[in-house]
Amino acid sequence: MRLFTLCTAVVALLPAAPVAAQDALSGMRLYFDAGRIRGAGQSCVGCHFALPGTFGISAAANDPGRIERAVARIPQMAIFRDRLSATDYADLAAYIGRPDVPSPSLIISTGAGANDRIDFGTVAVGGTASGQMRLTNAGVLPLRLSSAPRLAGEHPLDFVLGASTCSNGLELAPQAVCTIDVRFAPPPGADGARRAALQVEHDWIGGLAAVALLGQAQPQGNPVAPPLGGAAGSSGGGGAVSGLAVAAAVVLGWARRRRRVPH
Repeated sequence: MRLFTLCTAVVALLPAAPVAAQDALSGMRLYFDAGRIRGAGQSCVGCHFALPGTFGISAAANDPGRIERAVARIPQMAIFRDRLSATDYADLAAYIGRPDVPSPSLIISTGAGANDRIDFGTVAVGGTASGQMRLTNAGVLPLRLSSAPRLAGEHPLDFVLGASTCSNGLELAPQAVCTIDVRFAPPPGADGARRAALQVEHDWIGGLAAVALLGQAQPQGNPVAPPLGGAAGSSGGGGAVSGLAVAAAVVLGWARRRRRVPH
């Protein structure tokens, strides 16, 4: 009897909260990101918005069967049929019942007015301008980066990755920060608007941290527009202008000689 009482006390002292939190945390990720991670094309948040949500979703708190029946019955939820497991339904119900579950929170910043882009302005070909992408885990649980920083988009070769403390496999602890330096360095031949993206994958909602990279390339030594009719010294209009000048000089000289001739 004493042994049974001791075992019961030990079990009672075991921390049950982390297990429940993990279920709710997985449900939170599904609620916001099932469209991507389950291939549904849309997530719960798209219709129900952030919790407490709309359309009576709070009634499904801790009731996975209600969610499963809704998916089977409601046409707008048909996209989730055969995509969510029993565990998924349980996790979603746990999150709806505990929307304040502790979680990571990835914040992207650039030090500019808009944190979804870095605008380098106008840079001459051969010159550079610098910027930085900053990732901050503002939550209370860690998240993990699952790729190295990379450049993508329309003109990735016009941008150069610099020093980085963000790396593949890095666990970004709560309140931790990592940074990625990037430069706009338009190469010879670049002209006008140049666009790319700086991306890093991670294991939290969205799965991808990204900022747009924008710059304007200014070719060096832009040629000055030639005079109307062509450049001087060419076989076009410039040659004709020179010929007219010679002809004018000949006529002027002939007129002077004629004035000297006695009548």
